[in-house]
Amino acid sequence: MPSPTAYPTYLLGGPLHRRLYQETPEFQTVKGPKFYDGAQDTFNPPGVSPVRRWAIDYEGLTETEAALLDDHYEAAEGMHLGFPFTDPRTGIAYTNVKYLDYDRPAHNRRTIQARRVRLEWRP
Repeated sequence: MPSPTAYPTYLLGGPLHRRLYQETPEFQTVKGPKFYDGAQDTFNPPGVSPVRRWAIDYEGLTETEAALLDDHYEAAEGMHLGFPFTDPRTGIAYTNVKYLDYDRPAHNRRTIQARRVRLEWRP
């Protein structure tokens, strides 16, 4: 099965987000040897990139814009398949990014919709 296309940021013709937030990077840690008193050091292995997560909120989407995001989520089979993502703020491209969460909040009008997306990249 082919992998999904790149995430539809506004730079690639997708809808404009209301809020894009990169969460604090999570560094993987390794436990060192235990000391006589039971304490144990942890450290970051050299050359290991941190886990990256983004929270993206969309509001005031048209049906077409909402369908574009919904179709991409379905093409990624929810949280299963990875896809390319370029951070609009930094321009850094990531591969094998996956959905961590995809929410379709309740809305009163079909023509004005919202989406809340969380993406995750693991090295």
